[in-house]
Amino acid sequence: MTKAKYFMDNLYFKLFIDFLVGGFVVTLVSYLGVFENPLIAALSWTYPLGLLPAIYFMKINGKSTQYISKFLFGIAITGILLLFTIYLMSYYIYDTNNITTTILKVSVIWTLIVGVLYYYLLNSKYKDLFI
Repeated sequence: MTKAKYFMDNLYFKLFIDFLVGGFVVTLVSYLGVFENPLIAALSWTYPLGLLPAIYFMKINGKSTQYISKFLFGIAITGILLLFTIYLMSYYIYDTNNITTTILKVSVIWTLIVGVLYYYLLNSKYKDLFI
């Protein structure tokens, strides 16, 4: 096995690549938000660049296109929860002017909603859409 083949097949290497892409996205959005303007940062964040390595990683590890499709469908549906979470953060930061308290409050609310949503979807007729 060549060194290049070893690295390409290595789980840690694949995860490292995901980490680099994710870090690039966070860095790009942070830079744009701090040094440019919040609108361009928000718009650049909407492209799912961080999903591309995950999709590729699933495919090269033998996941079917149906499996990947269910993954993407789940992300699209749970985007509603993302919108709600971002709205809550915006509301609480504006209302309290305290970022730490806002993050803690919203994280607790998010955890409760995700727990209920996961339990409901796992035990409902919609389970086949996600799993």
